[in-house]
Amino acid sequence: MSESKKQGTATIALILGIIGGVAPFTYFLMALGFLSVPGLILAILAFRRTKTSFSKISLAVNIVAVSVLAFFIIQINYNDYKSSKTVYQYYLPKGYCGWVIIKTKDKNANPIPVTGNSIGGIYKIIIPLTGKIETSDALVDWHKTEYFWYTEKDTVSFIPESGTWGNADYKSLIHCEGASSENYQHFYLSDKPRNPQDTAVLTACDRLFDELKKK
Repeated sequence: MSESKKQGTATIALILGIIGGVAPFTYFLMALGFLSVPGLILAILAFRRTKTSFSKISLAVNIVAVSVLAFFIIQINYNDYKSSKTVYQYYLPKGYCGWVIIKTKDKNANPIPVTGNSIGGIYKIIIPLTGKIETSDALVDWHKTEYFWYTEKDTVSFIPESGTWGNADYKSLIHCEGASSENYQHFYLSDKPRNPQDTAVLTACDRLFDELKKK
């Protein structure tokens, strides 16, 4: 192979390594991070054929790029695993009906009590009569949820939160669950099962979401 072709291989490898190393830091370009894999292969081939300073740089860049890709893959899988092991239990005053708003990442507030595994765990979120609470925690996006009533006598009962959209037996009293902005999470607790054809609450949820985003 001619020197120009060897240099060309190292150049292509370097380009792939740069793109592959930078891409994982941008969510929408993360898939381009896998370009570092063929980049590393080409860099190794170029380095074996000609141990020039340029081929060494190309190899080093691709090694770093593949390491970055591996880190992000491990991080994503760990977060998914942690989310699957995370349960948020919401305790609401018996008979409460209305919006529940949780302000997160408030430095002046207390963290949410958590029990269970070192990875994930069960978070016990007690909502007061005002329907509003602050916490210093940053709530994870993906988690399991459970809802309970509580009384002054500390008796607890489960709030229906199961069913399938469009089914007549849909019994959920929780509306807009999972709605969240950067510093807030909110949902609506109704006194009657959710009607999939009733869009009024969803419209109000979107409006509240926009208002909280501005805070």
